[in-house]
Amino acid sequence: MFRLPTYDVVVWYWVTPDTLGYRERLIEAAESPPSEATEYQGMQDMHWGTENEAEARAILEKLKPFIFDPNIVLLRLAAPGKTLSQ
Repeated sequence: MFRLPTYDVVVWYWVTPDTLGYRERLIEAAESPPSEATEYQGMQDMHWGTENEAEARAILEKLKPFIFDPNIVLLRLAAPGKTLSQ
């Protein structure tokens, strides 16, 4: 049975001529390929799933330099059913 990871780092960005190469840049920054990536209605959705909170936070920190880019719509760490400390 398929099971979702406990921790999920999520990035959404608009797919435009300005964002050519973003996928590769995000993968390089995260230092690992996403566990899932989907393009839908002009938006690229990338997820890095892990069972380890420290690993998820490390991926999130590596992707933080992208948060000021206006093409990035979402960058978050999700943990369904868990409360994450700040």
